[in-house]
Amino acid sequence: MLATTKGSIILLSTPKGTGNYFYGAYHNPIFRTWHVSSEDCPRVSKVFLEQEKKSKTKLVYMQEYLGEFTENLRQVFPDALIKACMTQERGQGDKGAKFMGMDIARMGGDECTFEVGRLSGDTIYHMENFVTENILIPDTISKALEFDKQYNFRKIYIDTGGMGVAVFDFLLRKDQTRRKVVAINNAQRPIERDKFEKQGRRRELMKEHLYINLKRLMEQGKIHLLKDENIFYSLKSVQAETTDAGDLKIFGTYTHIAEGLIRMAWCSQEKSINLWIDAV
Repeated sequence: MLATTKGSIILLSTPKGTGNYFYGAYHNPIFRTWHVSSEDCPRVSKVFLEQEKKSKTKLVYMQEYLGEFTENLRQVFPDALIKACMTQERGQGDKGAKFMGMDIARMGGDECTFEVGRLSGDTIYHMENFVTENILIPDTISKALEFDKQYNFRKIYIDTGGMGVAVFDFLLRKDQTRRKVVAINNAQRPIERDKFEKQGRRRELMKEHLYINLKRLMEQGKIHLLKDENIFYSLKSVQAETTDAGDLKIFGTYTHIAEGLIRMAWCSQEKSINLWIDAV
C-alpha cells in the first residue's frame, strides 16, 4: 500500500520485548524516532506512577511506563505456534476420556471460562471453549454440572484461587462430581496418596509448571486447539519475565482462557499421577 501511494507510516506504541516489527523499525535508520517516558510527561500523575512501580515488576514497569525494550520480557506462546495448534472444529470427534479446566472470575472480575478436552492416546483434542460474563457463583456451578452431564468428565480441574474455592467446595460435596473435581491453583498441586501420607504435605506446582506443560504439548503436536480468535488472543497475551534472581514469572492481561487451558491440559499427566482430594 505504501509502495503504490508513496505514503508514510507512523508507529505509536509501548514496546513488547524485542525481535518484533516495532523493535526493528525503532532501530532502523530509515525511521525517525522519538522516545517519551511516562515519567517525563506532565499529564501523568507522579502518585499514579509510584503506585504502579510498587505493584508491578521492574521489567513490566520499564516496558509500560519507561518505554524500554526489555529482552527478558517475552511472549510465551509465539503466534506461529498458536496458529499451528488451532486445527479443531467444534463437534469434531468424541473418542477418549473427557476433562474440563475452569478459571473462575475473581471478585470484581467479569469472565469465567470452561475449557473441555478429550484425551485420546497421548494427544488432547479441544472440544469446547465457553466463556461466561458477569454471572453469579450458583450459575457457574450450574454450568459446570450441565457440562459434566453432557461429557461425563473423568476429572474437572478448578482454579481455587479467589472465588473458585466456592465452586470447588460445592462440587466436592455433590455426588455427581465429588470424585472428579481437582483443585489446581497457582501455588500447589495434589500428589499421589502414598507420597502425601509419607511427607504429610503437598508439593508445589507453580503457575509456571502449568504453562510449561501446555507449551510442551503444543510444541510436540500433542494438543489440538479450537479455531477461535479469542483463544488466539488469550494465549498471545501471556508474557514471561526472567527476574533478577533467575526465576520465571508468567502473567498477562487477557489470560482467563489460557488459565482454563493450562488446567485442561494437565490431563496429559493423568497416567503418571493418581490425583485425589480429601474433604476436610
